[in-house]
Amino acid sequence: ADRVVADLTICAADEWETTAATLSSDRVCVPHTRCAQDEYITVAAGTHNDRECAAIIDCDAVLEYETVAPVPAVSNRECTALTQCEVSVDGESGAVTQVSFESTAPTATTDRGCTACTTEPCGAGMFEDVACAWNADRVCGEMGALKGAGVYGKVLGSSGKITLHTTPDASDDPFAVTINMDALREV
Repeated sequence: ADRVVADLTICAADEWETTAATLSSDRVCVPHTRCAQDEYITVAAGTHNDRECAAIIDCDAVLEYETVAPVPAVSNRECTALTQCEVSVDGESGAVTQVSFESTAPTATTDRGCTACTTEPCGAGMFEDVACAWNADRVCGEMGALKGAGVYGKVLGSSGKITLHTTPDASDDPFAVTINMDALREV
């Protein structure tokens, strides 16, 4: 009997060889897997291996921002941890103090901006009205600022007493309160 010889199949560019040719059988070729639009390539297609795909990741909006956008069906999204504004923790009391505050809010594609809290003392006639917080620098206020808010104070000579009242003249204020500073003690 005459032997029948046939040409071997040649896999196309978009196929890969799943079974090699033998003396008695042809090679088997199958099309490469195509990644979906919500996937990216994890293993490139080859002549002897299929393309492998995985789901494109989402950045955790609370902890990360996108630094490299995905290319659908090709490459994954890259995420980077958001900058955390600095705090200090007292080793003994555990009290937390802001060292820097969020000056620029993060977006899906930009990092958080932090700025050092102001540490210089407030100017003459000023006091720290609001301490530095996670999202705002400290605020200095004027010493006499409470007067504009309707609270007045009067020190009664050297008696160790102070009167707080809501009108310019304590004698006209039914809500005036006198505090004996000598009677106060630390608890």
